[in-house]
Amino acid sequence: MLIQTKKHFLQFGKRKDVAPEQLQTKSAATQLVRNESGGVVGTTKTYAIKDFDNYVNLLFRENQRLQNFVYMYENIPEIQFPINYIVSRILNGNFTVKRWDDDTVVWSETATSPKDKIVGERMKKFLTNPNPMQTFKEFVKQFFIYKLLIGDSFIYGAGLPISKNIFETCDNYWILPAHNIEVKHPRKTQLFWADPNYNVVESYNLRSPYGNATFDPRMVMHVKDFNSLDIGDQYFYGKSRLIAHKYPVANLVAVYEARNVIYTKRGAIGAVVNKKEDADGFITMTQNEKEDIRNEFHKNYGLESGKDPIAIVDVPVEFVKFGMTIEELQPFEETLASASVIAGAYNIDSVLIPRKDHSTFSNLREAEAKVYTSTVIPEAIDFCENISNFLGLNDYGYYLDVNFDHVEVLAEARNKKEIAKRSITERCRIEFNNGIITLNDWRAALGKESIDNSLFDKTIFEMTDQEIEQIRNKRIGS
Repeated sequence: MLIQTKKHFLQFGKRKDVAPEQLQTKSAATQLVRNESGGVVGTTKTYAIKDFDNYVNLLFRENQRLQNFVYMYENIPEIQFPINYIVSRILNGNFTVKRWDDDTVVWSETATSPKDKIVGERMKKFLTNPNPMQTFKEFVKQFFIYKLLIGDSFIYGAGLPISKNIFETCDNYWILPAHNIEVKHPRKTQLFWADPNYNVVESYNLRSPYGNATFDPRMVMHVKDFNSLDIGDQYFYGKSRLIAHKYPVANLVAVYEARNVIYTKRGAIGAVVNKKEDADGFITMTQNEKEDIRNEFHKNYGLESGKDPIAIVDVPVEFVKFGMTIEELQPFEETLASASVIAGAYNIDSVLIPRKDHSTFSNLREAEAKVYTSTVIPEAIDFCENISNFLGLNDYGYYLDVNFDHVEVLAEARNKKEIAKRSITERCRIEFNNGIITLNDWRAALGKESIDNSLFDKTIFEMTDQEIEQIRNKRIGS
């Protein structure tokens, strides 16, 4: 497979060409460059991927990596799928504001106390339109895309830091473009401080084509997907899950590039060569012989009605195939393997990946429920806790909460669990009444802790009549 030095995937988000020497390969060839009409306008060198690490390093170079992630998310479905899968299900959550003291949902319309009224009114706007350009769902979606893709997400409260309860004074909240944010800190940084009012971050700086901006750290909520383990410049940034899966990601890019080249620059699939020879070797076909064979093939042979599928020619020839077909390269299997690894980084079972050989409906529902419990709900709860702290709701006696009880796939999972629990209970009842198990055995089957009471370690045949009466009247321990 060849990588062109112009107009190829290695230029993610860039306008400059990648220098050939950066590939550090030994094999080079010249390829014709054509304009839109097909005319030859020049040549360019192409380089074979013999050192895959160099190819990977080009995609994951530190000064381009985050911009590359954004480009890959927008253009490669296997990168976009696991992130969108999680985010779309987080948006199914029902977000509400509650009081800490009794977990009562606070609504501005039904608030009875002045405090509830203030919180209800301010948070109603936040949960509807956190800024003039976005709904709350769009806001949450952008937050999690950046977090899961880049490893960092930043929420900026557009206001002055005049109160620690930001929700009281701030009307607009924005998601900052995480791939364009620099965390500014002193050159000599004091880490692991004790002063609760000290913040090592001096500012969050935005660098973008639309201009630069500086944001007060007191008005920015910075959330990381994973913390960096290295004490250095990257210590103040999160880590993208894609970094640990750079080889599967690079495989996807390479496979798409290869398939694109085959589809768009396929050329001839093979050649018909002359097998006629004399004492000196093979004889070259004359131009007339070439034309006669071509005309006869097109006129008499093919799969159309009235044409013969088997060709008969009076010149000894042989067909020589060029290159490999899509089927022989098996890029679809390679794509699925890479997609499965990347999905696994986001705790998504490979059966959920869209493909031709779909899994059973039952398997899909079970896998989706697992994603909810293992990833979606924890992520949504973490978001609520961070928002509650950032806005100052906790200090005010309130918190943001999220609920997924209405989600159909989770309701199905709960029903199945209840049915299974009833089945276990009925089986254990029969076994206990027949002297096979103890009460603690029964509790263990239901996933409950054992009780430190000798009665619970006896079978029914080992109990006295009084102990059996206690159990039947549910007066154990009395």
